[in-house]
Amino acid sequence: MLINKKVSIIEINQNFSKVAKIASEEGSVVATQNNKLEYILLKKSITTKIMKLPTMQNLMLFLKSDASKYESM
Repeated sequence: MLINKKVSIIEINQNFSKVAKIASEEGSVVATQNNKLEYILLKKSITTKIMKLPTMQNLMLFLKSDASKYESM
């Protein structure tokens, strides 16, 4: 899964519909606070795929490559 768009919590609070539209188009949006990963907003179709994964470890493998880019910020 590629997470292409990063937004701040402030931007989400100011214009959630815009961020939701981006998530719908891109599949996901990473929300940051103080330049650290806080939330991932996922499109329903992606969430459905994640829910079918057998373990939390597989979920972490699914997200790890993208999430790690934002944890170090």
